[in-house]
Amino acid sequence: MTNTKINVVVFDLGGVLIEMVSGWEHAHKLAKLDKKKFDSLPKDFNQKRKNLAQDHQRGTIDLLSWSNGISLASNSVYTPENAVDILRAWIIQEFDGVNQIIEKLKNIGVTSVGFSNTNALHWNLLGIEERKFSSFPTLGLLDEIYGSHLIKQIKPDFKSFEAFEKKSNFKKENVLFFDNEIENIASARQYGWHARHIHPNKDPFRQIQASLVQHRILPKV
Repeated sequence: MTNTKINVVVFDLGGVLIEMVSGWEHAHKLAKLDKKKFDSLPKDFNQKRKNLAQDHQRGTIDLLSWSNGISLASNSVYTPENAVDILRAWIIQEFDGVNQIIEKLKNIGVTSVGFSNTNALHWNLLGIEERKFSSFPTLGLLDEIYGSHLIKQIKPDFKSFEAFEKKSNFKKENVLFFDNEIENIASARQYGWHARHIHPNKDPFRQIQASLVQHRILPKV
């Protein structure tokens, strides 16, 4: 029996549909930067870069300001160009099988939506800006995609869910939300959404499919 209450499934992108790096050190390595650079970063760099990432994801600073900020926070261990190389290395590939999930939802008339804490560079690299999804075809199957840098709010803040609903006209009681960050899931549930946590390292396709079956949106396989 289909769950008639939930008619919108909202997916975080990174860590749910798209494989991303495990963190800054992983991206540093993929960007082919000298490990000595990473080892010589100041102790307060991690917190400063997280603050810069939040501003970047809110769209309150652009790529140039972010990369200059990273260079400054690193005490010039990184050049601004190094910072951009690291950000470019962040996105890896689609998770196997997730396209099948979106196709199944389409077949039963359930809306599928992307909702990501992101930035303009990643938005472009994923093909969303120009709607060119050759490298990430699953994103092209989504009915809509919302980015934090455009709605000017980031998860887990309640204001991000409010801004999402205002833009999309979806009602909270109709939403099932998947995210890889525990704090985003906890906040979404407190806000009033149905929400399920996804572990990026434990086959997101299987986890999402199992949750959709448990919520009676998809039939048992």
